[in-house]
Amino acid sequence: MPAYGCSGAPGSRKRHRTLKRKAPQEKKRLSYAKVHRNEYGENDKSSRKNIRRNKRFPNGANRRHAQTALAALLGSPDDVRADAVEERMNGRRPKR
Repeated sequence: MPAYGCSGAPGSRKRHRTLKRKAPQEKKRLSYAKVHRNEYGENDKSSRKNIRRNKRFPNGANRRHAQTALAALLGSPDDVRADAVEERMNGRRPKR
């Protein structure tokens, strides 16, 4: 009767790999690399707020820019004004 748990059995999905022993210094370096500490050099609570704030400000600026450009279209429709607003909207790269 074949032993299907063995690595040499046909159709076996089990893979064996040899692990190389790590020096204590290497273990410590890998441990520090895995730790997700604050990399901004600030208090972790302030970073939690500031990262969100720095994402929020450019989006608000882009929305304001779009709103002011579209406000020029209020009133009677005009192809010339619509083209000017479209050029203005596409002329500036959005903030990131």
